[in-house]
Amino acid sequence: MEFRVVRDVRVMLPSDELDESAGEGDELRGVRVVGAQWQRAEWDRRAVGGVVFERVDLSSARWSGVKVERTRFTGCKLSGLAWSDGSLGNVLFEDCRLDYASFRQVDVVGPVTFVNCTLTEASVVGGRWRTVAVESCRLEGMEFDGCDLRGADLRGNLLSGVRGVESLRGVTVAAEQVDQLAAALVADLGITVDGRY
Repeated sequence: MEFRVVRDVRVMLPSDELDESAGEGDELRGVRVVGAQWQRAEWDRRAVGGVVFERVDLSSARWSGVKVERTRFTGCKLSGLAWSDGSLGNVLFEDCRLDYASFRQVDVVGPVTFVNCTLTEASVVGGRWRTVAVESCRLEGMEFDGCDLRGADLRGNLLSGVRGVESLRGVTVAAEQVDQLAAALVADLGITVDGRY
């Protein structure tokens, strides 16, 4: 069994010994999907488990009730993904584009890590995202709204452009990120700062 540890979050990964597949049907289990072009794919109540996605384009996909477990996304494009009422656990996103992605009422039910991903203008609305580690990711304009992030680890990311700072209650950040959070809070509250600080 292979694991990936990011900060204190340990993700159990799928096997590397998987057959390649086009991955059609209601379940996607125990396969490797390489280079598929699934833009605007509509998945409803699909179960995804033990899958490796490599360089898959899922831009503007619509997922409803999708459950993803023990899965790795590497070099994938999920820009504009709209995911609602789903869950994910033991999932690694690495070198992926998730800009403008929307996670609505998506719960993290096991460890999840984002490494070197672009999450600009993405949003997390509702849901529990407690066992999440985000490292070396672009978060400009990322919005958190009414979600539970207690226990999430955001060290190693620029936080000055995030929105919805109130939802960051209970996250772990590094000392050098405190000024960035202050800038995000000032922006969130619409505070005017007169002079230099």
